[in-house]
Order: sequence, then structure tokens, then C-alpha cells
Amino acid sequence: MNRNLFGNNGLDYELVAGIRTAKLNTAINVMENWWGSGNVSDIKKRIFDFDDWNNHAIARFRYVKINSGFWTNCKLALGFH
Repeated sequence: MNRNLFGNNGLDYELVAGIRTAKLNTAINVMENWWGSGNVSDIKKRIFDFDDWNNHAIARFRYVKINSGFWTNCKLALGFH
């Protein structure tokens, strides 16, 4: 799930990585999205994944959009998940 513009929709999370799994290495690619911030700790708060409940997939968001513009470039998020 890439190249989306998420941003403070009034819900607790922007994304729920709802791929239920018993495997520890299951991940969903959610790179190249705008999360309402470029700050890694802010992004982690907006995603419900394995860190929140251990039967969900890990959400990998290593590259994030640098702003909310649809055609903007992406940057490497330090301390990525």
C-alpha cells in the first residue's frame, strides 16, 4: 500500500496492519506514504501493527513522503520500522 496521503482523520490510527498471522516475520509494505508528519515516532503512533498486538503483521514504512503533496519525493525515515 504505497503513495497515499494519510493525515489526522480523527481516528486512533491511520492504518491497521490487519493481516493476522502466527508467523513473526509477516510484513506489509506501507512505504512512500504521507502520514501527517515526517517524524518516525509520530508515524509509529498512527499505525496499529505487530508492536501493538502480536498477531498482526509488521508495517514497514522505511521511506516516507516529505510532505502532503501528491507528487512529492520520499526520504529515508531514520529509525524506521
